[in-house]
Amino acid sequence: MDAGEPRSANLRRALRSSVKEAVWLIGRHTPGELNDIGLFATRRGGSTWLMEVIAASEGCRPLDQPFSVGTANLTPGHYRTMPKYLDGQIVCPSADQLERLTPYVDSLLAGDIPVNAPFRIWSRGYRRTTSRQVLKIVGAKSIICWLDDEFDIDVVYLTRHPITQALSCLRNDWTLTVRAYLDNPRFIGSYLTGGLEGKCHDILTTGTELDRFVLNWGLENLIAMRSMPDRQDWTHVSYEATVMRPVETVSMLADRLSLGDPSRLLDSAQRPSRSSGLSTRERRAAIHSGDADLLVRSPLESVSLADRSSAMRILDDLEVGIYRPDEIEPIIGR
Repeated sequence: MDAGEPRSANLRRALRSSVKEAVWLIGRHTPGELNDIGLFATRRGGSTWLMEVIAASEGCRPLDQPFSVGTANLTPGHYRTMPKYLDGQIVCPSADQLERLTPYVDSLLAGDIPVNAPFRIWSRGYRRTTSRQVLKIVGAKSIICWLDDEFDIDVVYLTRHPITQALSCLRNDWTLTVRAYLDNPRFIGSYLTGGLEGKCHDILTTGTELDRFVLNWGLENLIAMRSMPDRQDWTHVSYEATVMRPVETVSMLADRLSLGDPSRLLDSAQRPSRSSGLSTRERRAAIHSGDADLLVRSPLESVSLADRSSAMRILDDLEVGIYRPDEIEPIIGR
């Protein structure tokens, strides 16, 4: 319980969890012919909005971060069931760890563990019966290839410019996950050779806050980014495209993922996501008004080009340089 919270706060959480479990108990998920969708993304990158848009398709339900024990909405039952990893990040698991993880993923895809599924039966879009799921995966991007190879999922990979993503994390006073990567020998041995490990430690020790969060973006996305050229069946979406070209982006997703009528998705796309409360008042107003320039370009340009260039230099060394300091959109996927 946080300092200053009333003593009844834990009771309210327990009651809320009981309501969730009761709603999920009366729900029914039966896997259909279409694959479930794995939406891999970085926090503060538009993933909640995109998850809700995809979940607007017929018969689909969202599972919000089913690999992340740090989410605030977990019930005690789901917390006990979920695998636990350093800083909530699954980073290069061993063969034994993957073997232990397999039954959990099987249960997720079977619909037996509705982690952070919708429970507000009065809300628009709630479905008691579903046949497809979209799993928003933030803390397990390092196993994107394993999940793609071992399970029947359609992969959607969402990215956002590392500068604007970092600024959003800093504004919300979020913590780094860098240590989960720099303390993992398998990750270091496979991806941080040739002096890269030392450079990462230098940035963590002497870099600016912006430097450290951009490094965090690079480490979290390194495996997915390097794997993407060989995974032509993956669907890459940029946050910037969802903001500036929502109709085109949603239509593309509907076609590639067999989501049905794009107009159903576009209706959802016009509403701010549940996590929009973490944005500033001005950005929430821009979401309502559709001011794409404010949403994507102004935050980037609020940082000097020199500071942007310095912070992003490590991304070129990590071979995850699809974004540029002076351009808001990625150089691929447009």
